[in-house]
Amino acid sequence: EEQVPHGRAMPKPLREDDVRAIKSLGFNALRTAHYTHDEALLHAADRAGLLVLEEIPVYWEIAYSSSRTYALAESMLNAMIARDFNHPSVILWSVGNEAPVEREDCSRFITKLMSAARALDPTRIVTYASCRFLIDDTTRANADVACINCYLGWYMGRIRDMDEVMQLARRTAPDKPWIMTEFGAGALAGNTTRFLTRMAENGTESYKSVFRHGLEKLSLASGLDLAPPKFTEEFQEKFLVHYIRALNGMDWVAGWFIWIYRDFRSPLRANIYQKGFNRKGIVSETNVRKTICFRLPELLGESAPPQPVAHADAKFAAFKALERVAYAVVQPILARAQRKMHDEYYTNRAAERE
Repeated sequence: EEQVPHGRAMPKPLREDDVRAIKSLGFNALRTAHYTHDEALLHAADRAGLLVLEEIPVYWEIAYSSSRTYALAESMLNAMIARDFNHPSVILWSVGNEAPVEREDCSRFITKLMSAARALDPTRIVTYASCRFLIDDTTRANADVACINCYLGWYMGRIRDMDEVMQLARRTAPDKPWIMTEFGAGALAGNTTRFLTRMAENGTESYKSVFRHGLEKLSLASGLDLAPPKFTEEFQEKFLVHYIRALNGMDWVAGWFIWIYRDFRSPLRANIYQKGFNRKGIVSETNVRKTICFRLPELLGESAPPQPVAHADAKFAAFKALERVAYAVVQPILARAQRKMHDEYYTNRAAERE
């Protein structure tokens, strides 16, 4: 819900354009992470027949033991459902994102919110998006559908690790359908070795097609079959192609959402490719399409079922122990560092304004 130069104050016609563009790429649903978006988006989705997962901004490290925090979260849930109950495009209510549900206070918080959502609207699916794979068995059991965010191959691990980890995670809720609510890789639009494709984009549609599907194979990266570096359009394409095919091959996965449609401002992301933006969009902040878009919508129908996990019991036990350590020891350290960086950034911005 952001586009240069408007920011989040996007005119209604641009929201309509977004919905049409998303549909034209072959997608049938979107997720309004991580807060309730302008209602103009839902009106556009209603008209276009685009399904919506709506969410309230409950995520990461907040005061889950606080009754005041819970009351605020429930008031946001009430407001979202009251406003959007009659939108036919909305099919799922999400009560949070990437919360530390392995903690008892957080698990109670999220579970109570899901019960509140069902009391307000017993007709729709209620869930939350988790980034805990194997240590989220208790809270996940109370959701209507198991939702998971996964960035294996981007922040850590290998792209193909997702195949095994998803199969292991399913053991925590084998009787539920699953949705991958986030996966993605950053790419700076134009950071590509497929120079012929970029040249072709100034031509006619038929000219573009010839270059995209033919001559681009002569590019250096394709010719030498080199592993593309991160933040290139080729790496993003490789990442998304693998995830989409593998997820489509898992018959217990009901759907998935790429993170994210468009690059958006994220001031603390400051490397030479990001420059204050989250670059995981499949289009840039000014709607320039990245390479992956030229594989759509055909790619959406492709599947590659993953191989069954060998020694699954041993891997499940080892990964679960590792995940517990990661979130008990490593995550708090990273969270403190992130808060410090966040505080310094906004303190400096305030000083500059003065």
